[in-house]
Amino acid sequence: MSLALARSSRSSSLQRTLRSSSDRALQDAIKNVARSKEEFVNLDKNIRQIMNLPRNRTRSWLAKGINWIVPKRFYPKLPTSVVKMIAEEFDALEAGEGKYRDTVVGIQLGLKNLTHAVREKGEQLESLRTDVERAKAENWNARRLHEYILEQAEMEVDEEIAELLDDKFSVLGEEEKESRRQRLLKQLEGNVAIGRLTVVLGVKSCYAGLEVFEVASGEYYNYITNYKPAAAIRDTAIALIEGSDTMHAGRDVIMETYDVSLRGIDNALEAARKCRDHSIVSVDMQKLLETGNKKIDDKLRILANEDQKRLREVVPSPIPRLEATNVIDIAPVPASTN
Repeated sequence: MSLALARSSRSSSLQRTLRSSSDRALQDAIKNVARSKEEFVNLDKNIRQIMNLPRNRTRSWLAKGINWIVPKRFYPKLPTSVVKMIAEEFDALEAGEGKYRDTVVGIQLGLKNLTHAVREKGEQLESLRTDVERAKAENWNARRLHEYILEQAEMEVDEEIAELLDDKFSVLGEEEKESRRQRLLKQLEGNVAIGRLTVVLGVKSCYAGLEVFEVASGEYYNYITNYKPAAAIRDTAIALIEGSDTMHAGRDVIMETYDVSLRGIDNALEAARKCRDHSIVSVDMQKLLETGNKKIDDKLRILANEDQKRLREVVPSPIPRLEATNVIDIAPVPASTN
């Protein structure tokens, strides 16, 4: 599964509610698109199951973290191993390629180790065969044969133990010494015989391993020459599925946009109509002003009538004569020259 599918799969379960319910064929096509999206999501799981590709939680967490933080345009600057790790986390085919390569490399390494082991065993076997022939020709005694076995086993014997062994073999009778000598020779000859069979088995195992290696490397070649086109076709199919979903949704989203916009315009016009009902320039306002003016006029006439009546009721008093002294007393004071 591609990175794009991994990111879009979060919303793949969401169902669109804006569909043309009258078109049954369209509804079926949309269902098939949704089913295909789900199949692509399951495809990744199935491939990992078929190829036995368990996810490592730490590696998965690390890959997802890097993918979340680092933009794609910086991927070319990342180490190849890091980019491969991220790709394997989001794409089962990439993970399969990695496992296939590791398998072929593992077979090759196993064959290399087996070849070295068989070659070393063959050299040891030839040396052992020569030493056994020399032991027979030189008539090595039991003590000498035992020392040889310890040397070949790279076993260092303590000096005191070596003395004890010498003492033990020295007290043995000739018949017992010969018996022990023959037994040790048979042990060495048995190792030669077993060694030959081991070398033969090792060689045949190498041939068998080479056969497996040839098949595995051939199949790996088949895989790497086909998985990228398969991945490209898969990604194209995903894009087509996403495109089909978008194409079907286009009409609905445009219609929804128009519907919401038209409702908004209608609500605005209705609000404007209501505003006109409450306009300043209205019959209600005219009646209010006319009533107000009439009330003021009426109030002013009432005030004027009340003033006339009040003034008519006032009786004028006679004006008293003024004496000279009084005139002098009330004469105005000259203004100051200052």
